[in-house]
Amino acid sequence: RRQAVPGKRFLPVAIYQLSGTTHLTQGDRHCSLEPETFAFLNAAEPLELDHLGNFEQLYLQFPEHAFKPGEFRRVSSIAMEAQTATDRPLFECAKNLWQAAPALDTFDHWPAINALISLCNITSAFQQARRDPELSIRVERAMAYIENRLGNERLNAQSVADAQGVSRRYLDELFSRFGHRIETWIW
Repeated sequence: RRQAVPGKRFLPVAIYQLSGTTHLTQGDRHCSLEPETFAFLNAAEPLELDHLGNFEQLYLQFPEHAFKPGEFRRVSSIAMEAQTATDRPLFECAKNLWQAAPALDTFDHWPAINALISLCNITSAFQQARRDPELSIRVERAMAYIENRLGNERLNAQSVADAQGVSRRYLDELFSRFGHRIETWIW
């Protein structure tokens, strides 16, 4: 178990499983890493790592400014396979840079990190995050409002919109971006 890093809110990392098996749990997210898989994590948050038997990992810490925290949260704890066409370039680049590290000059470190950051953006986790838009705060609050009032007979789409201080049409538009209608969510 790793506790939260004091004074840090965001510390993006990638863990590459080279051998053995590791189960990761961070918050409500879980994934298992087998050989030739990897995952992104926010190392500033509490984390549980359960290693089964002998294992070998490559741990890569990115600069804090490399990713937007909200976007990175959406890609965290998703196991990616090195055999996948979009994940292989990052996996291979990280392994190759690790092997080349002793021969790299200090001035070569920043271009190497930039190459890895660029390759992160084509991984399956980042592609999935772009396909699944993040819920707006207005939709999240509306969902919480609905869930807290499910027993109320007067709960309807208009009362939810009124509570959010927006028009029903606008709230319907926000919900439709996620394939729902307010009435459907209430049901």
